Amino acid sequence: MVSALGVTIEIVGGYQGGAEPWERTASIRVDQSGFHETHVVGYSGEDRTSIDVSTVAETLLGEFEATSLVNLLAHIARLQTVLKERPEASPPG
Repeated sequence: MVSALGVTIEIVGGYQGGAEPWERTASIRVDQSGFHETHVVGYSGEDRTSIDVSTVAETLLGEFEATSLVNLLAHIARLQTVLKERPEASPPG
């Protein structure tokens, strides 16, 4: 079983096609300690301090419309709900 998990969430908007198909993009790194700027996480020797969720929200709202963000992130919240409802799997052996 993996004890330390992390994910990078990339949010894209304003499809325009071509070599750079998205007009706007935002990338957030999340691990068990919280949210991080993607350009510093994972680089040796860099500050891995988490950033406040309010800062993340303000950054996203600077790029995307609030209702669209809420609707998109609702899918992740539903996944969290389903995962919480499942019984823990027994460890092998």
